[in-house]
Amino acid sequence: MKQLLNILNTVPEFARLAADLESGRSPVEVAGLSPVHRAHFAAGLLERLGCPVVLVCADEGECARLCADVTALTGEGATIIGAREFLFHDGAVASRQWEHQRLAAFHAMAQGRARLIAATIEGLLQRTLPPGELAAHLVEVDAKGSYDLDELTDRLAALGYTRCQQVEGVGQFALRGGILDVFSPGADDPVRIEFWDRDVDSMGPFDVSSQRRAGRLDKAVFLPVSELLPVRDDTENWTRLNDRQLPARYEALATAAHHLPPDAVVCLSESSRVAERGKNWLWQLNEDVKTLLENGAVDGKHAVFAAGMDDLMAVLSDHALCFLDSFTTSASPLPPKDVLTAQGRQLSSFGASLDAAAADLTQLQSAGAAAVVLVGSEQRALNLQSLLRERKIRSAVDFQLHDLPQPGGITIAVGGLSAGFDYIGCPCTVLTEGGNEPRRKGKRLKHAADRRKVDSFTDLSPGDLIVHEHHGIGRFVGMVKMTVDGVDKDYVKLAYAGADVLYLPATQLDAIAKYIGSGDDPETKKLSKLGGTDWEKAKTRTRKAVKDLAKGLIQLYAQRQRQPGYPFASDSPWQQEFEDDFPYDETEDQLRSIREIKKDMEAPRPMDRLLCGDVGYGKTEVALRAVMKCVLDGKQAAILVPTTVLARQHYLTARSRFAKYPVEIEVVSRFRTPAQMKKALAGVEDGSVDLLIGTHRLLQKDVEFKDLGLVVIDEEQRFGVTHKEKIKQLKKNVDVLTLTATPIPRTLHMSLIGIRDMSVLEEPPLDRLPIQTYVMEYNEEMVREAIVRELARGGQVYYVFNRVKQIADVTAKIASLVPDAFVEFAHGQMKERELEEIMYRFINGEIDVLVSTTIIETGLDISNVN
Repeated sequence: MKQLLNILNTVPEFARLAADLESGRSPVEVAGLSPVHRAHFAAGLLERLGCPVVLVCADEGECARLCADVTALTGEGATIIGAREFLFHDGAVASRQWEHQRLAAFHAMAQGRARLIAATIEGLLQRTLPPGELAAHLVEVDAKGSYDLDELTDRLAALGYTRCQQVEGVGQFALRGGILDVFSPGADDPVRIEFWDRDVDSMGPFDVSSQRRAGRLDKAVFLPVSELLPVRDDTENWTRLNDRQLPARYEALATAAHHLPPDAVVCLSESSRVAERGKNWLWQLNEDVKTLLENGAVDGKHAVFAAGMDDLMAVLSDHALCFLDSFTTSASPLPPKDVLTAQGRQLSSFGASLDAAAADLTQLQSAGAAAVVLVGSEQRALNLQSLLRERKIRSAVDFQLHDLPQPGGITIAVGGLSAGFDYIGCPCTVLTEGGNEPRRKGKRLKHAADRRKVDSFTDLSPGDLIVHEHHGIGRFVGMVKMTVDGVDKDYVKLAYAGADVLYLPATQLDAIAKYIGSGDDPETKKLSKLGGTDWEKAKTRTRKAVKDLAKGLIQLYAQRQRQPGYPFASDSPWQQEFEDDFPYDETEDQLRSIREIKKDMEAPRPMDRLLCGDVGYGKTEVALRAVMKCVLDGKQAAILVPTTVLARQHYLTARSRFAKYPVEIEVVSRFRTPAQMKKALAGVEDGSVDLLIGTHRLLQKDVEFKDLGLVVIDEEQRFGVTHKEKIKQLKKNVDVLTLTATPIPRTLHMSLIGIRDMSVLEEPPLDRLPIQTYVMEYNEEMVREAIVRELARGGQVYYVFNRVKQIADVTAKIASLVPDAFVEFAHGQMKERELEEIMYRFINGEIDVLVSTTIIETGLDISNVN
């Protein structure tokens, strides 16, 4: 892909920009650049000038997109400087992953290891430790060195490290005899150092999950854990500081801009937008600081937590500086010394349509222009060449793009950019399939902390129905203290039929459980009578019903095991291409689950597999790969979901994933018009629809598949009894994959004893951002700050409140705290259509804050809600 940079040799504006920057004439403004042109210019500067390039963007999304394009063009990995969260409030507990990433970036720049650097404007404005402080607070250990262990651990404590029994996360160290484990920010793995007296005997990285060392190191460098270094207190211990003390800790005002390499070229992407975003962020920060001043949390002398835009631009002016803009503007952060206007066009990606690419290439070749076509895989390149050959269009395939084509020539290469582009007067045009999202490929850290489960329980409230294992259904009255045999004890008071009362010792709570019956009104539910036979008779009837159910299920699954199924073929090149298009690193659990599902599908019996994993752990991607395998064998697939909102989400996800492939997708739900439904069902019946997504509407008699091969059921436990009976009939002779985050006990038990097969996704996706948790007393100002900050960065907010009766009042309160936001509420007692319409509006971004009960845990994945 580096050959694409040679196109810039024919662009006079680029040559003049490079000459200005080399001669010290800056800032320079270059207008007429679309996002892909800005990436092209930045990549060209990186190669032409041979010095680091810093991209300053208005937000994280633009940083990611620009970096993806520059990396594709140059092969250089990006060092990211984002903004971290200031923790001004006492009791706040939050992950420091962004802060650790910033510290690693500062160190990489100081070591000269960062050539492509991308920063948000907030990330550059925030106050941080000066470069000298970072250099002075590094701990270096040499494999041939000699060290005092007490002194070494004290130095680690001075960097903010926490001592623990076993290292499981960044910022921890453990000392066991002569073995020291340390996990530094910026490191892929922690380091284990084994001492013989004071001498280092051996040193190397180790895996946190197995705690086994792998490999050797000659040298290890441990960075500070925080940008705000601890201080010694009167007891000679190291005390961590709150961000309110940041200005007092460092007298010199330093930002991330002070850590940039001195020879770096700084490029502002859309300079006016960057300046506007910086001013808005500073205004919001000043509002937060005003509250601290009013509360006396900080004094006026130490209340500066960021540089102003003018101060920042003064620092950036020490570097070669350019503004890469779409249009010439008078709102540049600094007056430019030279203004250039490039003449280029950003070209739409042809996406899944190779026919569209062929049509464009026909026109280009007839005009005598050269063209480079970037496709996602080698197979796609060969497919496109075959299509062009059928149309009598000459082309060459050069997977690695070693040379640009001559005028009139077409070269097909493997690669990707966010869009195609050309320059007026330049003989070479670049076309692309598009979809060049930053790929999350890299080494996966298997931290034990990532897999730790958190147990919870629901407390009983007076009036709740309970079930006692011996006495049946009663009502919880409350906790009472009684004196028995001269000893005061706590008892649970339970009311039964008539005037019967049972006092259960608090030590025997395991004998009762909360009643979760079938929709009976808890106020009118018949209570059991103490000492009667009704409860024993009910248990006998239930045991018989359970046996009958178990017998029926065993017969059903035995019948499935005996019944021949359709053995799907092994993976084709298209299947591999589809899986390679996934822009993220699969987890080991995903890969294992995919292998298990494919093995089941290729077996000569119907598959019935349960895929269990939390929201966001990749169940949908695993299911879509199974769907692709089914469709490639000429069979139809169906995805059954409990709600229309979830159906729409799956439909949009499937449309996006299958965009490059001739897979016909339809959706059925009550929100579709009769004409749309008729067309979709006709396509299902004649086989032209490959994938049908729908709610229980999919189970109606008028839905007739021509050749159904796979059914994916999302959250089966949320379907009613009638629907489940129809699902059973559907399962008899087709492959079935059930997705769930919370399997019902029966389904889970059947999987555990081997009646049903089960795959589990326990490992979170790579680079999944940590949850920022703040534990404190209710604080309206903190709530307002959190909501305003999230809305300012373009996000949306859930406010979880689990009492339906007061939810309207709470919504009004939230609306008064953030009057500029659009606030709505949702709960499970609303009419279904009303609830779905609210969720549709929330997904579409029409609602800023949704005050909701815990119904938000039903499996919807709205990535914009952070």
